[in-house]
Amino acid sequence: MNLQNRGNIHGRLRPHHIVVMFAMFVCVGCNPSIHDFAARGDVDRLKALLDATPDLIQATNDLGKSPLHFAASHNRLDSMQALVPYGADVNAQDATGMTPLHICAGRNFRPLLRFLIQNGADISVQDDFGDTPLHAAAMHGATECVNDLLKVKSDPWVKNNEGLSAMQLAERFGHMEIANRFQLMGPPDEEIQTP
Repeated sequence: MNLQNRGNIHGRLRPHHIVVMFAMFVCVGCNPSIHDFAARGDVDRLKALLDATPDLIQATNDLGKSPLHFAASHNRLDSMQALVPYGADVNAQDATGMTPLHICAGRNFRPLLRFLIQNGADISVQDDFGDTPLHAAAMHGATECVNDLLKVKSDPWVKNNEGLSAMQLAERFGHMEIANRFQLMGPPDEEIQTP
């Protein structure tokens, strides 16, 4: 390595690099957990671990994340397909109220989103910020997941804790294709007030 061209490594580090490096140092010698197996898609070890200790299906980490949250975060449909038959809660909420469906919707992991919906995920659940999975998809520009959520009748007019609908979040974050889709749907019919 040419030391003159090496540059200042700290100038190139991003926050997620620091988190990864910290995790590597802290976890040296740690035994892999069910969460690790779910994140890696190590289905054989997941099944072996759950066969030996079925209660681990409900294990959560310090942030309240279940193995299914980890599978969702790492786009591991294979892990989800292994976890659900063991009783994984598709509506499990982490410490901020997010479900695996919120994660998949926000990251546009369409096959995982569809799998969760087919297995009973609640499309209307709100996290601690009042966001539904549709809010997450609209905010992150996940067009395919927005379309799928609308097909299963997710309500685009629900307001989050800031008083914003999914359409307003799409507009705020510059996802105009999604915002226009909501506008074409029109607002919900106003109830007629009778005296």
